[in-house]
Amino acid sequence: MKERPYKGIGGHLLSAIFFILIFIAVLWYSLPLLFSFGSFNRYVDLSNAMYKYRSSGFPAYDGDHWCIPVYGIYDTEYVMNDDSEVIYLLDVGDAFYYMKAKYDDKVIAGLLEAGDSLLENPQAIMVEAYADSIMDELTEELFPDEEDTEIVEYIVNGIYIEPRSMIFEQVVFWGLNILAFCFAFAGVFSVFNRIKKNRRNYEKLYDIDPSLRNDLASLKDHAEYIDEKLKIYVYKAHLIIDYKGFDIYNLDSIRWIYHEIRIRRVYFIPVYKKYSLNIFYEESGKHKRNDVLIRHWGKKTEQIVFELYKFIIDRYPHIIIGYDKEARQAYQELKKGKVG
Repeated sequence: MKERPYKGIGGHLLSAIFFILIFIAVLWYSLPLLFSFGSFNRYVDLSNAMYKYRSSGFPAYDGDHWCIPVYGIYDTEYVMNDDSEVIYLLDVGDAFYYMKAKYDDKVIAGLLEAGDSLLENPQAIMVEAYADSIMDELTEELFPDEEDTEIVEYIVNGIYIEPRSMIFEQVVFWGLNILAFCFAFAGVFSVFNRIKKNRRNYEKLYDIDPSLRNDLASLKDHAEYIDEKLKIYVYKAHLIIDYKGFDIYNLDSIRWIYHEIRIRRVYFIPVYKKYSLNIFYEESGKHKRNDVLIRHWGKKTEQIVFELYKFIIDRYPHIIIGYDKEARQAYQELKKGKVG
């Protein structure tokens, strides 16, 4: 046996790294939506990376959602739906799109206010595309002259776009970022907590027997109970579990022990089993519980655990063993008696 303060952090470390990478990825791709900073091209590119549903460069299908650059806006003075909506023509750099919006739309108001400055300082807006053949007729009506051919060639017909709020996306990505950060933080915390707990438990053991500080391996030579398969030892009235970390409990303080088998199933098919000892103990007048993993040895595991139970019943009869009705009731009565 060697002192290994970093024992048992493997799973916590992998979990922490995984969620840190998830957090970084989600944050990176959602930065344009969350804060709208950085260069204009990066804003548009990253936004489109998240929202494009087609391989085309701009909205081309009914239902497309896009973040597009606006280099110019022109009022066609064409109204629809009882004069409540106006059709505008947007210059997006490589094409012109018809945009339908209400008179009081804030997005349109901002574009109109920017005016000619959009050519040098384009604005990015979120839009949704809708199929409508009436736009083909609108093009013929607005641009009947042959000299307008150059503009007409770049007008996207058959669809129109409408401004779309990004509030929903911002809320979703804020939520994803916060969730990913919480999982990442929990993973990092669990790593340091396991290291701290290991070191604290080693110090507890050295307080019991200072000679072990320089010769920890000698513990096995003097232990009252040794189980190398499960890495469980009893030394000077203390239960030691040296498996996924280093755990130590004063047997005089333990009130109840039972083991638990957790089966992980995928589509009702058992994938793996986890064995653990549930240890209920009393510390500073308070009842506490820890769930400690023990090594899985297949069908032999329970038999080995029962050997530990026999030892505890013989040497420490005050400890309640098992999870049957009588054991649960006995522990509840014990707790009520201590509280009272």
